[in-house]
Amino acid sequence: MSVSSEKRHVESPKAKPAPISAKVKDKKKNSKKADREQGLNSLKAKHRNEMLNILDKEEEKESQREKMVAEANTEEEKLKLEEKFGIERAKACELIDKTGMKHRKAEQALANKLGVLLTSNYF
Repeated sequence: MSVSSEKRHVESPKAKPAPISAKVKDKKKNSKKADREQGLNSLKAKHRNEMLNILDKEEEKESQREKMVAEANTEEEKLKLEEKFGIERAKACELIDKTGMKHRKAEQALANKLGVLLTSNYF
């Protein structure tokens, strides 16, 4: 009888799991940062939609103004309408500016609270 020359594989006893690697810690840190940034991005999206809504309404009002001026019968009537509409446009500009400023302040405050660097198209 011949003895087989197979090598036996001896398993070593199970070692304790290695501590969490730096990679895993970085992933967790990046995940938390992403969550914070997502909160800021949500606020920015809400603000963007609010501003687009204001702009859409003002665009519609401007179309109505143009139509009214075109339908005016006299030059005097056109001048009165243009004066009235000039005031309306100035108020619309104020609203847009105030809304934008309010949005920027709110976004900056949230970014500061979350410890996230604010990158914005506003500035």
